[in-house]
Amino acid sequence: MRVLYVEDNPLDADLVRITLKKCGDEFELVHANCVADALTLIIEKDPCPFEVVLSDMHLTDGSGLTVLSEIRKAGKPVAVVMVTGQGDEDTAIASLKSGATDYIVKRLNYL
Repeated sequence: MRVLYVEDNPLDADLVRITLKKCGDEFELVHANCVADALTLIIEKDPCPFEVVLSDMHLTDGSGLTVLSEIRKAGKPVAVVMVTGQGDEDTAIASLKSGATDYIVKRLNYL
């Protein structure tokens, strides 16, 4: 399964990469550190090269909600999971209403 992780914190990206490696060879993780890079990897490819997109909410060049809305606008059939360190109910609701498949808060043992 090809997974795109949109995350501007390299330490968080490495933690996810290490965790997925422990699951075996069934996951291939591609990392994008900003909205622009993520959209280039997803929107400009047909068919979409990923089955899952994990996106942080707060990125250096924008929001994970932008990634989500552009994916949905382009009609890409990919699961999008929003991941955030500062989760609140309003943000979760906004994410799910915008078409997110799920919403995860970075808490102890969230991986």
